[in-house]
Amino acid sequence: MVDVAKNEFRVPLSAYRSGINNDGAFVVDIKPNIAIIDSINESRQDPYELIPTDKYSLVSSVEMKDGEELAKFDLIVDLKFLLDNFPDKIFAMGVEISSDQRETNPKLSTTAVIIYTRIVKPTANFTYSINSSQAHQVNFSNSSLMSTAYVWDFGDGTAVTDETSPAHTYSSAGTYTVTLTAVGITGEQDKSIKTIEVIVP
Repeated sequence: MVDVAKNEFRVPLSAYRSGINNDGAFVVDIKPNIAIIDSINESRQDPYELIPTDKYSLVSSVEMKDGEELAKFDLIVDLKFLLDNFPDKIFAMGVEISSDQRETNPKLSTTAVIIYTRIVKPTANFTYSINSSQAHQVNFSNSSLMSTAYVWDFGDGTAVTDETSPAHTYSSAGTYTVTLTAVGITGEQDKSIKTIEVIVP
């Protein structure tokens, strides 16, 4: 989840309660665990980079409420930091949970969060083909990356569309400038635009 106004990239996490029932409230302690990432990096030729300590925030504890099986919390990462490192950097963060009030399964008490910075901005791209069985119809194939919404302008004065991979019928043969705008998780702030001249026979 992204909050552009607050400059936050939020990774939702949670502690899970196991057992025969969900009775009782207790506190779950939360802390970073660098050792998890170090262990993963031992087998990687291209090791993950740790998220700098001043570029994230993590609550130190969360309450597991009586009757509930999940205690939710977020790892909050500096959005601008990720945008500044787009698209090639891969960052990682280890998170560990524990509790003085409940037994913790050591196999399930840690997790590794991996963030590929390429997800924070979209890359618009598309190809097209002429429909030989339908006069002046063009089929567009959307191959954009990391996009959540699209706007197509077919270059002929007709209304734009938000379909993913539309087909469009032109009124006559000619050359048209088609523009695809891809919007990602940061919305209009980092939209990507791809333009191609389409020749309609």
